[in-house]
Amino acid sequence: MRGNGRMLAYLLIGSILILGIGLYWANSTKSSASVKPAERPSASVAIELDDQEIQEKQFWALIERTLEHQDSQEMQALALQKELEALSVRDIEKFSSVFDRLMQKTYSWDLWGAAYVIRGGASDDSFEDFRKWLISKGEDYFIKAVEDPERLAEMIESDPSVAVTFEEFSYIPMEVWSKKTGKDPSDLPKDKGALYPADPIGEPFEEDAVYLAQRYPSLWKRFGEHPLE
Repeated sequence: MRGNGRMLAYLLIGSILILGIGLYWANSTKSSASVKPAERPSASVAIELDDQEIQEKQFWALIERTLEHQDSQEMQALALQKELEALSVRDIEKFSSVFDRLMQKTYSWDLWGAAYVIRGGASDDSFEDFRKWLISKGEDYFIKAVEDPERLAEMIESDPSVAVTFEEFSYIPMEVWSKKTGKDPSDLPKDKGALYPADPIGEPFEEDAVYLAQRYPSLWKRFGEHPLE
């Protein structure tokens, strides 16, 4: 009897241990399932960002091929037109989207003030055409100017007749797209992620000679008394 009792006790203890392990496993599995992993960009967002980076590289490569004609805006415009005519409608739209994003990126008070000094004034439209011109100069020129507008004092050619606006540059993709699609140029899709903020980014500048000379010493030294037309 004593042996049978001992056996029953062992069986009872074993059952309790098995039940306990089962409950522990169930709870731990439930807890781990409720813990959310660290938030990461979704695959679709990552792909979209990669696609934008590829588009921008292709954009600058195309602009680079037009730079051999940059001494004449008319000839560079024709070169850009030929490059775009060789693209599909979708690729022209991608080119235009990159252009829109770069225009948004350069919508800053710092660049606007630089344009104001260089040209002796800069309206909304004039500043827009100035940024189009920056894009037309290629990636290296563009990046340096955006990082430090003061560098333009050395980068802009010494020819006093040099143009630092290029209004027509942005019309070419629209015109080529229109010919390929038969639609109005203004219907060219705009990049939804490239909407301008209410105001330019950064610190506004003052339209005062002393202030501008202090904020843009290199640009003022070169263009303060002899701005470009």
